[in-house]
Amino acid sequence: MDFEFTDDQGSLRDAVRRWVEKGFGFERRHALAKAGGASRAVYAELCELGLAGLVVPEAHGGLGQGSVDAMIVCEEMGRGLVHAPYAFASLPVLLGTVGGIGLLVGPAGLFWLNLRRYPMQGDPQQKPMDLAFIALLFFTSLTGLALLALRDTATMGLLLAVHLGVVMALFLTLPYGKFAHGIYRCAALLKSAIEKRQANRLTLGAE
Repeated sequence: MDFEFTDDQGSLRDAVRRWVEKGFGFERRHALAKAGGASRAVYAELCELGLAGLVVPEAHGGLGQGSVDAMIVCEEMGRGLVHAPYAFASLPVLLGTVGGIGLLVGPAGLFWLNLRRYPMQGDPQQKPMDLAFIALLFFTSLTGLALLALRDTATMGLLLAVHLGVVMALFLTLPYGKFAHGIYRCAALLKSAIEKRQANRLTLGAE
């Protein structure tokens, strides 16, 4: 398996790197942050480079490139700390904020119900893991919202590290909580669907 970039992918990387190094110095990043982050000029420059339609099929006017090409662009833009294009009042941010608030309210309610639950209705040995899972869900949303609100401050790096640490802890603990039942249930449904497609060699149920 070849993990090297093709010549076209290398040219794409170099073009984006030159654009970032030339146009995204500290002064411009600071000005964009003060203006809210969104900039029509940046979108225009992305369009001139062809990046706006990078993964759009050629039949629809795009370049028809794949996920590796998109990864190259994202890596180079991240290397230069190109400012996030979405302002606080943009639809993606508003919808994400609403979802984040919902993910705060939901786990808080589950935590309260779990504490009030009759002891005989659950496994006492499983309860600490259940509470830990609920707490991780809550703090994943809390740190994510804090990261969004303070993304233009000096604490952004620290908040990002904390947020990613909470997310990592959430995924590492998934196999040990009740959430793992969802994986087993999906596997059982998949196995059942495969068995239904196979021929009934025993002819059970046949006349």
